[in-house]
Amino acid sequence: KNLKQLNHWGNKALQITQRSGIKSLHATAHVVYAGFLMHFKAERPQIKNLLNKGITIAQSALKTDPAALPVLIQLYGYQAANYSMQAEKGYAAQWFSKQAHLAIEHNIPMQALMSYRMAAWFYKRNHNTAEFNEYTILGFETGQKLSDDMITTSADYTLLARDYHNLMLNRKQPEQAQRAQDRMSRLYGPEWKDEIIKQENKHKYLAVTPPEKKINA
Repeated sequence: KNLKQLNHWGNKALQITQRSGIKSLHATAHVVYAGFLMHFKAERPQIKNLLNKGITIAQSALKTDPAALPVLIQLYGYQAANYSMQAEKGYAAQWFSKQAHLAIEHNIPMQALMSYRMAAWFYKRNHNTAEFNEYTILGFETGQKLSDDMITTSADYTLLARDYHNLMLNRKQPEQAQRAQDRMSRLYGPEWKDEIIKQENKHKYLAVTPPEKKINA
């Protein structure tokens, strides 16, 4: 938390990784440096500048450097986090939506699932109802393509399924709502939504536990 030393060594990291000629490494230095600067509220403009530069570098390396993709995904997430810390919920949602679309484009569905859920959540907090609905549906549909084993590791899908179920009921589309009800009941039992409510009341946002795992616990 020594800003002077942080800037000194952060700039050295930028210089050295630039000289390496490895763009993914240079982009990584930007995200790491920006991440440490997040401890300092007054450094928001510098954080944004570092993340923007890192994104530009990583994007330019996507076709030739496989390591650039996870760095770019991380940079999008840091942009979202930075806006969240400034209470800019709409911008945070936009960056999570970009992260989700990037993950889908490169066939990383579990990352996309998390990003869709975060985008939906921030859009809801920002009172963007249409966008909340859109990203809830996108997230749910992404999860429908994944195996049960993958789904049961994801708290994000549990919350997406709950919101999707509520949305379809509100839209008077019971057949669509039943898709979520059937799968979640099969995985977690018929009281799966009640379990989510209990956790949220305790300010916990974890996936509900499948019945067989409760027995074995």
